[in-house]
Amino acid sequence: MTEIAKEHRLKLGLIRKCKERTFKENLGLLFLNLLLTVALLATPFIYIAWRGASRNVPNANKQPWIKFNDDPSTSACIAWESKENTTSWVQYGLDPGNLDENQTVIGFSGFMHVVNLTGLTPNSKYYYQVGYTEQPGGAFIPHVFGDIWHFWTAPATTDVPFSFLAISDTQESALGMHHHNRVARALARYKDDARFIINGGDVANYGQEQDSWDLFFKCARPYSPCIPFAFTLGNHDDMGTNQPMYRKYFSFNDPGEPLYYSFNYSMLHFVSIPIPWGNPSEFTKFGFMSWLEDDLNKSKDMKYKLVTFHCPLLSSGFFGRNRFLEENLHPLLDEYNVTLVISGHSHHYERCYMDGITYMVAAGGGGLMDPCHHRLPETQLVASHPHYLKIDCTTSNLTVSALTPDGVLFDQAVLGGIA
Repeated sequence: MTEIAKEHRLKLGLIRKCKERTFKENLGLLFLNLLLTVALLATPFIYIAWRGASRNVPNANKQPWIKFNDDPSTSACIAWESKENTTSWVQYGLDPGNLDENQTVIGFSGFMHVVNLTGLTPNSKYYYQVGYTEQPGGAFIPHVFGDIWHFWTAPATTDVPFSFLAISDTQESALGMHHHNRVARALARYKDDARFIINGGDVANYGQEQDSWDLFFKCARPYSPCIPFAFTLGNHDDMGTNQPMYRKYFSFNDPGEPLYYSFNYSMLHFVSIPIPWGNPSEFTKFGFMSWLEDDLNKSKDMKYKLVTFHCPLLSSGFFGRNRFLEENLHPLLDEYNVTLVISGHSHHYERCYMDGITYMVAAGGGGLMDPCHHRLPETQLVASHPHYLKIDCTTSNLTVSALTPDGVLFDQAVLGGIA
């Protein structure tokens, strides 16, 4: 029997069955089919709406986060945002059971709270609480917001081993199948010991929208109060005149503060420079090249030097290798014996090696993963799944471990520093 004959016979059978049923039965079947069709078509839209609503956190209090302003061995900056206009209050000390009232800082009133702590003891674990105060009738009444959290100060010497973390592209979309919340739960496993965490940019998906930043802080809650941030500007963050939202949350000393900075942490020199797209205009716009050369020259005796910027110099993903950065930035990094470069932008994992420098793309922090189209000659490993980096720094070597959110090790590199 031919296919046409089979199809004709099937149609006749369906017509015969319809004739055998009553009009009411056929109408019921038609209604059921329409209902099932609508349900099938509507399910993805219902899921997207539910996912967006469940992740929306309008006007919510944000748990505190920490950054380094000056010397991370003796100072730290604690910030948070409240849904009400209040004073800023921080109580801190070395004993979680006895936070000394004499170590209390009361800042200015507002919704955005920034408190600088100075005179800290190097290589120490500090505990703290944040909140606000009232003084009715002269009485001092503190109101605590959240738990007792902690952070580490840096060692004062260059021979103390430590660990830190790195992620990039945490740009969760309220309507997408993203994974920063999964990675955040993995990062929280290290909150007692990790000294800081690098975020290589694209912190938020829509850099001008408050909801996008609220979502980042909601997902980062498991680790953000305990592991100081070292941020880098991404192209999604570089939106609006002078990056108003990025500066609000991560660069709040001065509205015109440069978005490049560095610090020493034991035997490591860390540098962050703003290269969100990898365009020549960014070298002029942000004006960091002369500063970078001077900074690397001053730190030339540090055992390890780590530089982070968002757009990768080498990538097997959509953006490929950036010839401009290769010609204008790589020679400087090579001249000053940079050990490791961490970038994001292209949503995959990659480890490359060129002229003694290990270049890594670690953009598995939240955004949808990209395929990797073309493996470069310098590529040693490439993968496309969610991930984060754990980096162990000792006087012997710098060990970079790449792990999935479930803690599975899928790549590791042991890097040497200068003698």
